[in-house]
Amino acid sequence: MNELSSLPPEILLLLPLAVAAGIDLYLTLLVTGLYLFFGEPPLGGPIPLPPGSWGILPGLACLYLVETAAEIRPVPALFWHHLQLLIRPLGGLLLGVSLLWEASSALTMVGATLAALVAAFVHVLAWGQSLLLRLSPGRHVSPVTFNLAQDTFALALSVLAWERPLYGFPIAFLLLLLGLVRGAHLHRVVRFGTSLLGDRIWGILSRGGWTQTESLPAWVRRWASGVPFGGLRGLRAGALGLPGWKRFREGWIVNHGGRLSFLFRRGRRSVEVPLGDQAWDEEATPLTLRVRLRAPPGPSPALFLHLSKMGQKPHK
Repeated sequence: MNELSSLPPEILLLLPLAVAAGIDLYLTLLVTGLYLFFGEPPLGGPIPLPPGSWGILPGLACLYLVETAAEIRPVPALFWHHLQLLIRPLGGLLLGVSLLWEASSALTMVGATLAALVAAFVHVLAWGQSLLLRLSPGRHVSPVTFNLAQDTFALALSVLAWERPLYGFPIAFLLLLLGLVRGAHLHRVVRFGTSLLGDRIWGILSRGGWTQTESLPAWVRRWASGVPFGGLRGLRAGALGLPGWKRFREGWIVNHGGRLSFLFRRGRRSVEVPLGDQAWDEEATPLTLRVRLRAPPGPSPALFLHLSKMGQKPHK
């Protein structure tokens, strides 16, 4: 703690506030603005306020209410949070500049860039977990409850950063380490969510079914070149709970000469999970066409397809 207390108060504040901004940007910026106007400086160190910045506080409150409303329904949440993939880094940048605007140019640039990267990284983790709950609604926790818990945590971390920065900084650092170790699969969930968003926008123009060989990704065609079957077709899909691969995977359902498999990449190699003759149970959800595989007793694996593929039995 003695080593941390020697750091400038702006630096101690920056990391936990950037983490909180990744979880809920507008709530964090609103709390930061209120502290800058009405709070006492942390550790006795003054943080000068950029001129005229008080005017953004009502706007931040309105944006927080808009975000809360968007998170209630799956489709608005999908659009909103993918827009936030662009806005979160800008918000982190604004946060860094607001705290370091009277520091040297080099320190302001480094701090603001760090805050932007941290906010973007944490948002991917937070939105990925929320989207996973929306894709698989039987996972015990409601997405709305999860989002309220996230908001509460962001508020608590923001207040802790201002009230006890010597505690907020190490907690935020540990959370980032935990996210690096445990959150890789959530990046895959967000990438799949981006394809769902594209399907929402463009699927009404081209309701295609199976993708033919020439239109499949190069890595899928390379995998098929060593398999002695013809007639390769594929559907982009996500998968959760497949035997041996319990975490979320994004890939392709491929039909290679009548054999169905789920294919995904792990590093530079392609991994095939044969689907065999398992029974399929299709269910349209607000975001995807969910295909549950009626497997042996235990958690049922599930595949997730774009809704534009509805009405075209994917296993035929």
